[in-house]
Amino acid sequence: MTLVVGVDEAGYGPNLGPLCIGVSAWEVGGRARGRGLGARDAQADVDLFRLLKRAVANGPCEKRLPIADSKLLYKPGGGVEALECGVLAMMSLLDQAPASCWETLIDGLAADSEGCRHQLPWHANGYNAAVPRDTCPDRLSSMQSFVRNKLPDNIALRAIGGRMVFPAEFNGGCREHASKGRALSCWTLALVRDTIDRLTLNSSPQSSAPILVTCDKHGGRNSYAGLLAEFFPGYTIRVVVESRPRSAYLLTRDGMEIRIEFRSKGESQLEAALASMVAKYLRELSMHAFNAYWQSHVPNLKPTAGYPGDAKRFKLDIEAKQRELAISDDILWREK
Repeated sequence: MTLVVGVDEAGYGPNLGPLCIGVSAWEVGGRARGRGLGARDAQADVDLFRLLKRAVANGPCEKRLPIADSKLLYKPGGGVEALECGVLAMMSLLDQAPASCWETLIDGLAADSEGCRHQLPWHANGYNAAVPRDTCPDRLSSMQSFVRNKLPDNIALRAIGGRMVFPAEFNGGCREHASKGRALSCWTLALVRDTIDRLTLNSSPQSSAPILVTCDKHGGRNSYAGLLAEFFPGYTIRVVVESRPRSAYLLTRDGMEIRIEFRSKGESQLEAALASMVAKYLRELSMHAFNAYWQSHVPNLKPTAGYPGDAKRFKLDIEAKQRELAISDDILWREK
């Protein structure tokens, strides 16, 4: 048996809205093949796209459930149907109540465990949009049943979750770590660590399954050994490879083995592709609330995706109303 974990982010570059990080974790039974992290010790090759090919498609598809890099499934100005259908269908594989609104979605994904969103005017005051937003309920129900029926007996989704980092925390993290990329790495590795800890809480080291983690690369960084030592204390860390395409590490402690790889194309793995969809879905719903709030206060205001350039235009458009409402830049504007 192998535990396969993928993580990815959405909203790293904007000045407005949250940074969102997604995670998915799968349990795969049976023997796996080497995928080659090094000639002497190959990482187990668990290709979930291949193993789940009867249930999912790596791109837009009508007959199977699309699970892919969020950039393939969402275009600016388009709806979130493809993202939403994939995320909600996969969430239905877990033993938890289905998400029916914004609040139950956030709670189901444990994406804001500290409740930071409630401090933001655009998420307070009773905002609780219905979920699904764009997906036809009949199609969602059909896809949920389809995935459950097509999932192989030796594969199980163990966790799907997220982490929303709103502007005040984002700014504080960038100042604390003196680097936007390092801050992203810290939030990501904390999510990975917490997910692994929760899923292996009752496992003895001797019976622990090998754990494979795929992350996207962060800010052009190639070396992650120091950061891994901070978030996985007590583990022996061996550098397998550090290069521009990928950086891979083997972490061992008391018989427990974690193989973690940072890839420039991490979304080529299903576990990371699903994580990217979670992150993008959270961000787009959050930006929908953000735009709706400001449009209710500023007539004829054009919505924004929050990225540099247009974010500055938007901030100028709301400047007078922002002063009137006494909303500080600290909770609105991301400095980097």
